[in-house]
Amino acid sequence: MYRQELLIKSVILLFVCFVFINISYTQEARIFKPIATPKKADEGEKKVSSPVLIPEQKINSLVKAMFNSWRRGGDFEKYLSDDFYNKDTLVDAMNYKVPVDAKIRVLSIRNTRVLEQYAKPLPNGHIEVTSTASVTADTQIEFNDVTRGLRKLDGENEYILEIIGELVPVR
Repeated sequence: MYRQELLIKSVILLFVCFVFINISYTQEARIFKPIATPKKADEGEKKVSSPVLIPEQKINSLVKAMFNSWRRGGDFEKYLSDDFYNKDTLVDAMNYKVPVDAKIRVLSIRNTRVLEQYAKPLPNGHIEVTSTASVTADTQIEFNDVTRGLRKLDGENEYILEIIGELVPVR
């Protein structure tokens, strides 16, 4: 009787330990994503209360240059911020998972708007303006699939651009 009771208690204890060990392992696998917060102004920068519009042709040329750099290969990474989440994973995926013959085209760019701007006076009397802008681009990727042949996939994506420029004050 005593041996049987001891065996049952041991089995229950092992079961409880097994359950808690499994729970602790699953909790370690969670990924916490930081909550997005507005940019903090660098020293000497001031937030612009009424943002200056960025010329549409400048934004269009930046977006097209970004996609053209991916098409050429190798220098796409320079367009990504150091703060870009999983930057290395994206670059690796584009280099190794996207078909070699894939071509990407920008079909249209729309809904451009300035989200925030910061101004910083420079020693030469000019003003450095850092703008964060949102732009929606319709794109199409084209590649040859071994099983399906030529594929054209359309996409609509929003891009957040950080544009740093220098303004010369009018005197």
